[in-house]
Amino acid sequence: MIRKTVFVLLLVVMLGTTSIFGQQAGRFSIGGRAGLGLGFHGSGQMEGIFRGELIDAGLPATINIEKKMLPNVNLAIFGAYTFHNRFAIQTELNFNINQGYKLEAYYQGQTIEAKAYYSSLDIPILLKVNIIDRPLVFGALAGPHFSFPLGDAAVDISVPGSPVEKWKEDIDNITIGLTAGIFAGYPLGPGRIIGDLRFAFDFNKLKVIERETRMKFDGMHRRGLVFSVGYEYSF
Repeated sequence: MIRKTVFVLLLVVMLGTTSIFGQQAGRFSIGGRAGLGLGFHGSGQMEGIFRGELIDAGLPATINIEKKMLPNVNLAIFGAYTFHNRFAIQTELNFNINQGYKLEAYYQGQTIEAKAYYSSLDIPILLKVNIIDRPLVFGALAGPHFSFPLGDAAVDISVPGSPVEKWKEDIDNITIGLTAGIFAGYPLGPGRIIGDLRFAFDFNKLKVIERETRMKFDGMHRRGLVFSVGYEYSF
């Protein structure tokens, strides 16, 4: 009797879930988001170059260098197609503006700082799974992304009492990686307000070419979080 009751309850839940998500099959969604990214990591080669600059300036070779993350602006437009029940494919044009990191060295009460950053257009292709769909939308997403640099890599070095030294270097490659996270939404007006938290991980490092020597080195490696909010409309 208990097994029969459990089976009936499971069947009801499955049928209910199918009816909820089945209403979404064949629909398109479009929207936009804005948010904040954080979590780029520098490479050992970049740190070595910075340490060399400090030594050339007369600082000791044993000087301690700290790595810190720089926040960056994230803007995106996206489109999605719900192809079956609770599953959808979403692709985006995701602009990451001035993403990067900084190195800080402390010496005799002064802070010497180097910032390395660049902008990119990321194109993720994501599988979305809706876990809850009425009225709150909640689910998970994951898929590969392709990141295309927009312009050059920039480096700023700031020394107390001196003007900020700025220069730019060439970027040699695109990066490919994985994006995964969770998303949520709630009906508002003709569409819904949305938010997501995602982790972006690049499989390969960004390669930078020094313009004077044409030396190629690892610029940075993305392993960061992005939180964004926006609005979408389904039809």
